[in-house]
Amino acid sequence: MTPVMRRMEKVQKRRNAQGRLIPPFAQGTKDRTSVIATFSAANSFVGAPVAHGIDADRACGSVSFNVRLLARVEFWRGGWRLRRRLLRVLCRGVSVSLSSKGGLGTLAGGSRDCQVVV
Repeated sequence: MTPVMRRMEKVQKRRNAQGRLIPPFAQGTKDRTSVIATFSAANSFVGAPVAHGIDADRACGSVSFNVRLLARVEFWRGGWRLRRRLLRVLCRGVSVSLSSKGGLGTLAGGSRDCQVVV
């Protein structure tokens, strides 16, 4: 394990208790990695117009959100770190189907094109 990965794990452990980070991982060139993560906004304040919009969408069975993801990425070649970048992803109109019991939802509509900036 590299010193950078050890530092990232320490930061991740400290912040993960607050539910803000996904554990760090490494992947090879042109590999795809699926990450299973749970996000929530329980007990978060939103204004009345936003709450009314969510309620209106919820009556139809699903709610659409814009999802923004920020990630620190490092590019390595052999044992050398080449560069660090901030990866920004924006997915507009992500639809979440809500259960009739409320509280939990699942991603609806399958995969989606997102804007990615490195």
